[in-house]
Amino acid sequence: FPVTIGYCMIGFVLLGLRATCAKRIVTLVGVGYLTPMVVSVILAMTGQMSSENSWFFSVNRAIGSYGNANSFAAVILIVFPLYMQLTAEGESYFEKKIGIAGLLCSAVCLFMTVSFSAWLVLAVILILNFAYLLLSSKHPLRHYRFRAVGWLLFITSIAPLVIMALLKSFPEILEAVNYRLLLDRDEDVSMETVGSGAERIELMHIAAGELIKRSIVGIFFGHGLGQSLFSPNFNFDGVVVVVHNLPLLISLESGLIATILFYLYFLFLVAAIWRTRRDHPLLALTLLNSVLLFLCYTLFNPHFYLRYFWVPLLPAFVLACNYKKRS
Repeated sequence: FPVTIGYCMIGFVLLGLRATCAKRIVTLVGVGYLTPMVVSVILAMTGQMSSENSWFFSVNRAIGSYGNANSFAAVILIVFPLYMQLTAEGESYFEKKIGIAGLLCSAVCLFMTVSFSAWLVLAVILILNFAYLLLSSKHPLRHYRFRAVGWLLFITSIAPLVIMALLKSFPEILEAVNYRLLLDRDEDVSMETVGSGAERIELMHIAAGELIKRSIVGIFFGHGLGQSLFSPNFNFDGVVVVVHNLPLLISLESGLIATILFYLYFLFLVAAIWRTRRDHPLLALTLLNSVLLFLCYTLFNPHFYLRYFWVPLLPAFVLACNYKKRS
């Protein structure tokens, strides 16, 4: 459903690349990406692992129709700032309610993904934004501080209650939390042992070792897109697991040139958004946060070729194209 919404939004882009169009697209993204979250919460409330909600849960973790808990967590991170935008600056009652529902469902579903890396990334970004809000008088949310603080307090008070209700109806989620956070295992807790940290760090070491051993040609051009699946270094007794770090994966498969181009692509996006900060300060901050969350989570997830990760960034492309058009 979110991808279908994304294709519908392409029509808006083709009709006219204006900043006001970017705000409408934020609303469409909010509606489209809210649907899997609402369904996940409703199904979890039923407390039954039936064939219907197997599309939305796997190994006692929420996957939100994305097929993987970490992918669902990444989607939640990317759209989270958009719901903040709708809550603070929504022009209609409908937009504000979508923003509030999105923030609440995002908090609950992010807990149900049991993705430690997503929790960590979101915590860091929230701390940075909170520090910016305290230290700078130019923070866009200062214009909406009473509304934003009020709804934030509402979400932080309601979300734990919803989570507690979920744990009563769906206690299997708590088992996944206990296991991944080592609460029921006799092991020393460290950054490497929580969740799948040890496995991912090992894969990063393997990938870095491959890069170091390469010739100049291999460093610049890689060994081919998607070919890591056939590398014996990533085959563990018949189970193939590629490195869960997108910069390393691009460097391995497409080489240094493609890696530089990939980040220049985002540099162009950020620069375009930054130029619009005076005309649309809150929208610019929202999209900068989405791009930053996208890039941070690439350090933990290799699957960003999938379309549903990029649809929420469409407003950023609209702003970029709008600026180029005006220039």
